[in-house]
Amino acid sequence: TRAALVDSLLMLNDLRAEYYPNYAVAAMNTKGQYMTQFYKDPKALYEGLGKIVAVNQEKTKPSLLLLQLNSAIDMFKDGNLGAEEVINTYQNAIALIGKAEQTEDVVKTKGDIEGLFITSQVASCDNLIALFTPRYEADPENIELVTNIVKMMGNTEGCQNNDLFLKAVTKMHANEPSAASAYYLYKLHASKDENDTAVKYLEEALAFPDLDSQTKANYQLELATFCTKNGMNGKAFSAAMKAAELDPANQGKAYYLIGTIWGSVRCGGNEVERRANYWVAVDYLQKAKAADESLTADCNRLIGSYSVYYPQKAEAFMYDIVDGQSYSVNCGGMHATTTVRTQK
Repeated sequence: TRAALVDSLLMLNDLRAEYYPNYAVAAMNTKGQYMTQFYKDPKALYEGLGKIVAVNQEKTKPSLLLLQLNSAIDMFKDGNLGAEEVINTYQNAIALIGKAEQTEDVVKTKGDIEGLFITSQVASCDNLIALFTPRYEADPENIELVTNIVKMMGNTEGCQNNDLFLKAVTKMHANEPSAASAYYLYKLHASKDENDTAVKYLEEALAFPDLDSQTKANYQLELATFCTKNGMNGKAFSAAMKAAELDPANQGKAYYLIGTIWGSVRCGGNEVERRANYWVAVDYLQKAKAADESLTADCNRLIGSYSVYYPQKAEAFMYDIVDGQSYSVNCGGMHATTTVRTQK
């Protein structure tokens, strides 16, 4: 029968491994390949390959590690294997393949193993936290472990807003700093309302010399927007100006942002000095709609709101200030030269 023939093939490889130790690894790998061809039951394949992996360790043929994981996932989906066992199978496969010589085939199979596990969605965030927290605490300097945590938790929906993930990303960034990891840390800290730390990382991302000008312009605009929302007007103004300089396509949004910053800042001094910021705000809103027509309606609405705060002509006259005159404004860590306008 077919079953008897399969048993004979498998036994031949057992005998070969037993009597010819030098060929034991190859015999076990061949046995595993026969199993993947003839075993249709996921449980039988999972357990059979598990015995081969236990013997051959890092000398296990990479495709067998992939197929062992696949059978574990099939069992999980059928309710015959727990999530932790699947995660352990995955972890063991990654550890063993990491010890093997990193040929093109091995590297590809490692990527296939990671992709299979991630897309299977076996690991819930709670499972990953329970699995990785003790491992991280035991060996926080293990960069391979840290990278694995970031990759797995980063690809698991809703699994980025926790302390373990933040620690792992921070450790990975400290070991191999990049603009991308600094930007990611900005997003993570921003989501936790840790605004000063978030800004620190976004500024760090901007400092990388290999950052292309388009990305730099977008980061500057994002920094300006974030700082505006969080009351850091001086930084917001500076970042928005840089965003406008770096990319003309950003000028409309950048100038609009600067207009709202100047419109919301509170300035001290006399009646004119306290209202001079509205002249600057309107200047930038006019520039914003000239740069980006889609902003015209929003700009006109704000211009209408801000212009009612212009000083009265008589008030300005008391300070020897008249319409059309050049005027310097220093307020909230910002400086601008504008033109005097009064309410008629």
